[in-house]
Formats: sequence, structure tokens, C-alpha cells
Amino acid sequence: MNPVLTFSTPALAENIRRIQQLQPANTCWIPEIRFGLPADCLELILHTTQSQKNDGPRVFCSLNVEQALELSNSSAFMRTGQPVHWVLTSPIASRTNADLLIQLAQEHRVTVVADHFRHLELASLAAGKSSQPIDVLIEVDTGLHLTGACPGPDTVALAKAIAGLRSISLRGLFTGIRRGSADLESEVLTAAVDICRHCQRMIQASQIRCSDIILDNVPHALLATFSGTGFLNSPLLVTSEAATQTCPPVTLVAEVLSRPSLEYCIISAGSLHLCDSKDSIRVVSLKTASVAELFRDYAIIRLDSEAMDLRIGDRIALWSPNLQSQPLHPAQYTIRQRDGL
Repeated sequence: MNPVLTFSTPALAENIRRIQQLQPANTCWIPEIRFGLPADCLELILHTTQSQKNDGPRVFCSLNVEQALELSNSSAFMRTGQPVHWVLTSPIASRTNADLLIQLAQEHRVTVVADHFRHLELASLAAGKSSQPIDVLIEVDTGLHLTGACPGPDTVALAKAIAGLRSISLRGLFTGIRRGSADLESEVLTAAVDICRHCQRMIQASQIRCSDIILDNVPHALLATFSGTGFLNSPLLVTSEAATQTCPPVTLVAEVLSRPSLEYCIISAGSLHLCDSKDSIRVVSLKTASVAELFRDYAIIRLDSEAMDLRIGDRIALWSPNLQSQPLHPAQYTIRQRDGL
């Protein structure tokens, strides 16, 4: 069998409930959703997450303009009949994407992340040809050193550039967070927020409005610590409190292909499907099994106790954070709506 992605709407609803319960009153949660989810999951997210203002658009985050445009045109979004405010975490880096941004901004309000003047030029070009202005979040490099402007003068320079371009305006600052242990995450996140607030003060000192600080992927247990900011979290990602759930919102179901020894089995799901390291993958259907090795098309599972009873043809379910964060491609997965194994 091909590996099967299964989706549990009860687990998804529970995740949404927990995020909303942990969300501080003055903090904005922008749910991150990506194309490829079953219609039932999209509709659940749409109907159980509300806009910050009852009379305003619902605010959602998407990886890039292509996915936001596809989602906006999906039947689940069309049925709501409500406007959407999209926050795009990938910058507009080509004329092709600028053309797609024009289409998106004709129907919806859009905020784009940018860390280079070229991103701003393209966003301004798109905004000038659409029916409404586009907001910008300047991405600040707070430690990843992959994307983001250097904090300090570089962020101020980008803020001044935005003020000089047509049809775009600065909304605030954005930063991604490195993942690690709970203690490390708290320290790293605190440092990242401090850096962003310092950049915010520098921009405001130049008489430029810079109101919001938006954080990407905040551990749910730490939300209350950073009230007054916004956060982009996927409702599909299992929260720390839900780590022991036997049925996370998304699982990858794979088939046992062989049993080379009592302690190991081979399954039809490797790194091609999990897009992850073996240390980040959890076997959720068996408490006494773990991932030993990953290969392109297969994985080796280490077995203990009752897990040793697995037979060829049996199925096991795995969970990985990247099942939630990676775009879902039907060519790689069979997508199925189920509430368990």
C-alpha cells in the first residue's frame, strides 16, 4: 500500500479548543493552513476559528501566495461567504508570484512578509494593480540566519523603503522561532521578542508606524508569556498537552512489509514521505515501538514488548511535526478522512 495520511476531525477540534483556551485576551492567533487538507478539516477550521473583530475578515496564514489563492478558491472557503485576510509567510520574490498576488488582492486583504527591497518592489507592483493596498511585515533575523533582515539599521532601512513605495504600508515585524527543548524555546523566544521590540522602537523613532509583532510557531505552553503579540500556529500541530493523544489530527499510516528479526520490522514509509529526521517521528499506534532508521522509501521500526507481535501486512501510524508543516502533495500520499486506525 501507499502510505496513507489520515485526518481526525475530533483531534483537530480538540487542538483548536486548547489553542483558544491558552490564547491570552490581547493576543492575536492567526491559524496557519495549507492546501491539501480534506474539505471537512478546512471547514472545521473555518467554522471554529473566529476573526478578531466580528465585523472584520477572518485572518489566516498560508505558506505562500499560490497556496492562499488555491485555498481562497476552494469550495470550503467559498461557502463561508466571508472575506479573508491572508498573511503570507513566504515573500513575493518573482514576477510570477506578483501576478498571483494581484489576483489574491483583488478579492482579499493581504499581508506579506519581506526581508529585502526586491520583495517590497514586487509587493508594491502588485498592490498598484489590485483593488486595495497590501500590508507588509518585515522579517527580522533573530537567530536562524536563513531569512530575515539583520536587526537594527537594516530593518529601519526597509521600513523607510516601504514608506517611499506606493500602495504598501508597514504593519509590523515578523520572526520565526527555532525549535528545541522547552527551556531553550522559552529563552530563544524571549530573546527573539526582545530583538523585535528593539527594532520596533528604532523604526518608531524614525516617525514610522510599526504596530504589530508576529511570531511564528510559538509553543502553546508559552503563549501567555508573550501577550500583546500575534502568533502563527497550525491547528493541526499537536500541542504539548496533547502529546499523549493516541489519535493526533494527522497521522501517516504505513504497512509492515517484512520482519527481518523479532526486534525490527520494515514499513512502507521513509524519509520521502515523512520529510523529517527519525528523532522527530513518534509511533502513535504502538507505545513500545520507535523509528530506528529512515530511507527513501522505507523505515525500520524498533519493536519491544507487545509490539513484537506485529505481522507482515499489519499497519502502524506515525506522527511527525512535518506532516503538519509540509505542503501535502497527493502524488506522495493517499489522503483519507478517518478518526483513527
